[in-house]
Amino acid sequence: MIRMIFIALLMVVSFFGCGQPTIDASNEESFSFSIARVRESLPSEQRGRFDEALHLLVFSRIEGDSILSEGGAAIGILDEEIKAAVHGKTGGQVIAEAERFRGERKR
Repeated sequence: MIRMIFIALLMVVSFFGCGQPTIDASNEESFSFSIARVRESLPSEQRGRFDEALHLLVFSRIEGDSILSEGGAAIGILDEEIKAAVHGKTGGQVIAEAERFRGERKR
């Protein structure tokens, strides 16, 4: 009986431990570390797409007029918007979100 519980527990731990890494935007250190970890988890042929997607999502949040008119306050808001846009996403989700954004922009 104890052996069955141990095996079940091991299966649960391995199931949840094997998920794809996600971006953690809870603080600056976690944000930087998790982006690198997510990037490294992707196949090499997708890393360039991830980098481009991340840049697109970051720069899509920038509106030059609001930054110029609001100054430092706008930068803080922008930082939070950028983090919220990618927090909890896997590399594949970041790429998919950028593709969706590109499709909307073409319309």
